[in-house]
Parts: sequence; C-alpha cells; structure tokens
Amino acid sequence: MTNATTHSTWQKFADDENAKDVERQKNKGIVDSLNDYIAQNPTSKLTVQTLTGDQAMAMRESDSHTAAKHTFLPMGILQAKDQNGNDVFEADGVTPKFVRQFAAISGSADEKVPLPQVMADDVKKYVKYDPD
Repeated sequence: MTNATTHSTWQKFADDENAKDVERQKNKGIVDSLNDYIAQNPTSKLTVQTLTGDQAMAMRESDSHTAAKHTFLPMGILQAKDQNGNDVFEADGVTPKFVRQFAAISGSADEKVPLPQVMADDVKKYVKYDPD
C-alpha cells in the first residue's frame, strides 16, 4: 500500500509540473495544431514524433544533420516505460523514473503549413522589438 501511495504521489508531482510549465503548454498547442494539419492533409511530408531525450540523441548519432532537419520542442516529463509498456522505477524499485519528452517536427521546410495560433500569438508579443 505504501508503494502504491508513493507511486501515486510521484505521478501527481509530474502531472503538476507539466501543468505549470507554460512552455510545454504552448508547445503542446503547436504539436496538436500540426497533428491536425497532418490528419487533414495526408499527403503532407510533415511529420511529428514524440521522443525521449535518449531517443532524440540516438537520432542525432545516426544522422549528424538531425538538428538541421527537425525542430525539437520540449514536451514535459512522463514516467519511463519499458519495451512492454510497463512503468520503470529507479534502483530502489519504488521511486518512479521520469524522462523528458520532446516533439521532433520534420518536413516543415517542404510544406506550406498554416501558422498555429499559439505561434501567431508569440509573433504578436515580440513584434514590438522589430527594428524595422
């Protein structure tokens, strides 16, 4: 019972941290908008993948141009899962192991994608700093 309570508490901490992360919320809006665009335009070359930090590094190691071909956005944290989808714990067997997630967006250079509202809002916020 103590293990279940500990696990529940740790999961709540992660959920609370994700909820307070304004950048994550903005990035989630961008990813959701792009996924909607892809669903409505199945011939699009645009792709969005959700990766852990280790998976993103593995992409970079397999292709040194990964950073030039993708836009990476932080997407918060979640509990690590093994290959079978089971929760992963720290060495003590009780503390949940959390990993950072990233969205990897590719194909945007080849597409004319409508600007998601959250990005348009950012442009409006920073336009006052444009020297022209």
